[in-house]
Amino acid sequence: MSCYIQILEKHKEGWHIRFGGPSDEFWTMLSNFKAEQKLSHQAKCYYNPKFFNGRGGWFCTDGVLEKYAWSFTNYAEMRAKAIDDYQQNGKAEADRRQKEAEEKRERQWEETQERYRREQRNNNPPPSTSLQLIEALTELGLSPLTPLAKLDEKQVKAAFRTKALKAHPDTGGSHQAFIRLNKAYQLVLFQVQKVGAR
Repeated sequence: MSCYIQILEKHKEGWHIRFGGPSDEFWTMLSNFKAEQKLSHQAKCYYNPKFFNGRGGWFCTDGVLEKYAWSFTNYAEMRAKAIDDYQQNGKAEADRRQKEAEEKRERQWEETQERYRREQRNNNPPPSTSLQLIEALTELGLSPLTPLAKLDEKQVKAAFRTKALKAHPDTGGSHQAFIRLNKAYQLVLFQVQKVGAR
């Protein structure tokens, strides 16, 4: 026996799926989807308890769904029906509305985070590091002669990302170098945010 698809819906970005099956097969498939979620950092696969009117289900891209197609006894039938429903019942419009709602939630989250960061800047001392500001700027590849007022958060974050690609242990850097870079980033970002808040 194998797993079967209970519900499958086509969406612009991929698929919403809810599956079931005998205990062993179900738990194996669940482990597969969790592994995909972990590998893709939720970009290609993730669980959402709100899908299917609160019953819960998974989002996955076409590649992930096709990878496990052989495990579902009713895959071909459910996929054909989902594509037909998507084309005939205006799922594209529903996708657009859902994407707008997700973007709105993302904006609200960013605004909340920005308020939190402002409160933290106003209430907290700078991060404790053994670095001086000039050393931190140099560590990030920024000129220590540049006034903080001329730097913004985007520039600091971009400099950090560029340096992090080389300093991270997974890309040939060292653990200590990455820690030092992270401390430099926190210090410079704090100082830039502090100047910008004035």
